[in-house]
Amino acid sequence: MLDNILTYPQGAESDPFFAALATALLPILGYDEDTEYYCSPKGRYCTLCGECGRSRLMSNHEMLYHALFAASGAAFCFDAPEDDDCENKTYPGALSGWRWDDEFVDRLTRVCGVSYCRRRGDDVDVSEQIARSLSRGYPVLARLGASGNCVFGDYAAWCVVTGCDGDTLRGRDSCFRYLSAFAEYADSEADSEFILHGWRERLNDAIIFTGRVEPSVSFREILRHIIDVLRCGAREDYRREVFGLIDDASGERAWTAAFILTSMIGYPIEARWHAAEAFCSKDNILVNLSDDEQLKAKLADLMFSRYIQNDNDETHGVCWKIWNLLGGWGERGYELAPDAAERICQSEVKAELRRLYTMVFDNDEAVLRGLCELVD
Repeated sequence: MLDNILTYPQGAESDPFFAALATALLPILGYDEDTEYYCSPKGRYCTLCGECGRSRLMSNHEMLYHALFAASGAAFCFDAPEDDDCENKTYPGALSGWRWDDEFVDRLTRVCGVSYCRRRGDDVDVSEQIARSLSRGYPVLARLGASGNCVFGDYAAWCVVTGCDGDTLRGRDSCFRYLSAFAEYADSEADSEFILHGWRERLNDAIIFTGRVEPSVSFREILRHIIDVLRCGAREDYRREVFGLIDDASGERAWTAAFILTSMIGYPIEARWHAAEAFCSKDNILVNLSDDEQLKAKLADLMFSRYIQNDNDETHGVCWKIWNLLGGWGERGYELAPDAAERICQSEVKAELRRLYTMVFDNDEAVLRGLCELVD
């Protein structure tokens, strides 16, 4: 059994797949507590000043999450590709039932420089492949279902396998304990290490890492893929849906419209921040694909100004303004304000929602133009 596997998610990580993937990749890529971490706010490598309250390994986990999320292109969408509740999916080719297809996973492994195979519970060699990976010191990424508490649905819950002995699987679950209905956990409520018996019948998908290879995708290829994501035709349908909700919000439809509109910003408010953090760093698996310092500096300026620069009509701040128009803070965390239905019916609130959502769309358009100019 593999030891010292980092818990997840870390920081503001909310996507179950990328959080589990980052945890699985840390030991495979050779990260430990002594691995250098470039601190963008300080403009230098980490000196363990303690201001962030995290170890280097925790910070490197979050940076790996930033980089993988950005490289996949999913950080430039308005919804998670696996989210079947979204009618207008903005990741190219992600129809209902999309489940981390091989093209998606291939791109990420080519960025990292790792090889892999995939197996299901009914594959005859799945135990052998998992055991071989673990013997190399490589954790396995597995999708085992969930207990009704996973964002996007039970099918979206990924965990990290650290041991396999016959019918028993051991591993690291999310801190949210997605497997709580059918797995056993350590005594500590804060511990997400699990034991699962009869695992084969629950295994939907396993990404089994088989070795280290040279990264086989170029930085410009990744940028072109992001361009394709930002050009996805479904974005126009998404835009029409947003403005339609604003315009039609009245009477019995008002509360539902307010709920949907605040839910819709939940993804881009974090996703664009992760993307900007990845491109603003001077040392991670994504930006290290290129030696073109001028290109990377221009990309950092572009992403920073449009997505996270304070008081600059940046997407992160604008999304918070949208939230503050209709939302509040309750006992269960972020939730709609009690009078959200009344607010959204006011003409001045509708006008402000249109203005703010337009800024979010315009920022993506500006990033698209900037990427095209830099790549073409």
